[in-house]
Amino acid sequence: MALESTCCDEGGERTQEESAYVELLVPGGETGNPYHQGTRKTRRLIGAVVTTCVSCVLFVWFTSWGWRPVQLENDAFTHQTAPQQQEDSHRVPTFLSIVHEETGDYLNALENPLYKELLNATFITTSTEFMSEETSPRVIQLDRTELSFGDPLIVSWMELSSTMTSRVLHPIREVDKHNANNDRDDIVALYCGGQEEFNPHQFREAASLSQIRATVKRALHHLQHHAQNNVELQSFEKKLGTLLSKNNTSNVWYIESFPIVREETCQFILWKRLPQMNTYPRKPRFILESVSPVLRLKNSMQIPTAIHLALTGNSSEISISFNTGEEGTPVVMYGKASENNKPTVLKHKVEGGVTNTYQATDMCQEPATSTDPGSFIPPGYLHTITLRGLDLDTNHDYKVGLAGGQGITWSDIHRFRTTLPIGSTQPLSLLVYADQGCPEFGWAMGGNITAALVEQHLNERNVNPSNLSSPMIRGVHHFGDLSYARGAAHIWDAWFQMISVFTTRVPLMIGIGNHEYCHTDGGQDGKDPSLPYNDISGGGFHPSWSNCHLDSGGECGVPTSKRFTMPSNGNGVFWYSHDVGSVHTIMISTEHNATMGSVQYDWILQDLQAVNRSITPWVIVEMHRPMYMSEARWEQNSVDIALRYELEDLLYQYQVDLVLAGHYHAYLRSCDGLYRGICNTDKQGGTYSGPVHITVGTAGAPVDSSSVYQQNWTVTLLYEWGIGRVTVYNSTVLHWEFVSANPGDEGIVKDDTFIIRNR
Repeated sequence: MALESTCCDEGGERTQEESAYVELLVPGGETGNPYHQGTRKTRRLIGAVVTTCVSCVLFVWFTSWGWRPVQLENDAFTHQTAPQQQEDSHRVPTFLSIVHEETGDYLNALENPLYKELLNATFITTSTEFMSEETSPRVIQLDRTELSFGDPLIVSWMELSSTMTSRVLHPIREVDKHNANNDRDDIVALYCGGQEEFNPHQFREAASLSQIRATVKRALHHLQHHAQNNVELQSFEKKLGTLLSKNNTSNVWYIESFPIVREETCQFILWKRLPQMNTYPRKPRFILESVSPVLRLKNSMQIPTAIHLALTGNSSEISISFNTGEEGTPVVMYGKASENNKPTVLKHKVEGGVTNTYQATDMCQEPATSTDPGSFIPPGYLHTITLRGLDLDTNHDYKVGLAGGQGITWSDIHRFRTTLPIGSTQPLSLLVYADQGCPEFGWAMGGNITAALVEQHLNERNVNPSNLSSPMIRGVHHFGDLSYARGAAHIWDAWFQMISVFTTRVPLMIGIGNHEYCHTDGGQDGKDPSLPYNDISGGGFHPSWSNCHLDSGGECGVPTSKRFTMPSNGNGVFWYSHDVGSVHTIMISTEHNATMGSVQYDWILQDLQAVNRSITPWVIVEMHRPMYMSEARWEQNSVDIALRYELEDLLYQYQVDLVLAGHYHAYLRSCDGLYRGICNTDKQGGTYSGPVHITVGTAGAPVDSSSVYQQNWTVTLLYEWGIGRVTVYNSTVLHWEFVSANPGDEGIVKDDTFIIRNR
């Protein structure tokens, strides 16, 4: 197999080391078919022995010649200069998105020094009950005592009057530097849910006053930026102004959006830090100073959240999934949408479905299996109901709820449109991407922007089914690296809240990435939900060329497999296929064994063999890691090469039209007709000579910053946020577009191409 993309010099000729590498990796050289060269056992033995030696050779080669930025001699090549990547770009924000008091960077929930200190601390209270306000020199107050998920909240602490008997509170005022320095290490902690016996170590969130002040400063900047055109935020900003001026943030904690908490009540406690005692071991000490009023969370146990749709593989069906805090019977009411803006009668009712949940002990490794603050919190109950016998290509309205002892708490009414009949020639569009991550509060803004961009597409395109020049969005495909929770369970709720602007309206079809699945141990005894299709050692698939480590934080696919229901014709969320109109989509897992003879490889082969191109002429393969990417990162490129070695001939043989991937936080489009590292583009169009490979890992994760190595197949390489848009007009014309989500460029098409096929 030719590997020009990674090991050719500028003249197209291989060096001696490169030729040796190809000959050893692929017996028979460029012209030989690797799938017919010797036995599988011999092939595996060669790969195991050679990979280590060749890696050293290639490392020397990359560092001496190949590992450098180059300008390709390709007039069509578009290369955007890479921005500086954030340090620790996969940092997981804490429950309330606390920032570091000095740097202003978000703290990592999974590696928070304050959490570790508090778990080892001694807490002093007057009794097993909370201390009363009468004995508090400072009093915590809330601007409200009841709220819903997503509402803002102001927590403030006031000093009592020097005349204690008067119980008169001073207004909030700026504290001088001496007082600020004295109290900067005091702690405010959030406790949720009833505890039979209060345990100060079981907090949901904790921050020092200095961290809170830094967090407020950042939140106020965001509020002032977004309040300009939002009446509700303007009103809240005015209310906030009564508690603090622009120069006074010392005694106030402004929480921009209160997260999902599957408990009925919460309270804030102010802990005063005490001097350490001269005893060994020396442990931090805190004394309870003040307790806030009880904060009640409206319908926190019953209200449905994380509502999302998915296709089942049957065009007349759709599955609806959602979460609740308590157990009960899931219910969906639905009906065909009325015309002329008349209210829809939801006359159909479906009860039951499937309900499940999971615990920390169900996952594979820490931090996912830890119940310490910042790691696991119970997800509540995860429900899925399938609606069957629906009319195709028709709008339906629906609401979901949970039936229990106190009646049903319903969601808002939402609308979806059922999919096209399989084989329909009607034009359609899909939105595709990978690598999104958690929302703006705590990480990069890209996830929020891409979610809003998807919502904008639905608002513009899905109101007029007859507009065939801008066809309706029939699905959103997210192929891996979904929430980046990595063991911090609160991120799943935050991510679902962010994407709910579109998941209630259009099917979300997902795939597995390394940050959902990769682990190194603990998958034995059925914990790995992809078993028995995985290595029974319990650590997942780890060939010599792999860089799949503890990327999932030990989740090993459990939350993903519990929260999503995909078509059942493969292996759950790990690999499957489905049809929409004239498009057959195959979702595969690059985190599992896809080598020749593996369960997944055989399934892919059988699925491709079963495709009827007269019914679904377009075949798209989606995977998390790409087969082609021109960023010079050998620890990643080795995986790309291995995927080409294992799968490229198979995809070429069955004439796959488009291969979509992510993993790299960048956008890349290859030439059409790319096969074995060579662009075999048919200049006239129409004759199949290989697929187009596109990497679109640009849905919100901090973008990459890498050099580019010498190759000839990259047409466009961009470092910015954005989503892919696939528009199929008929059996011979497919239009690909990259739609920017960069601030200021939202909605602008930065790259596009037409794929033409003679059928």
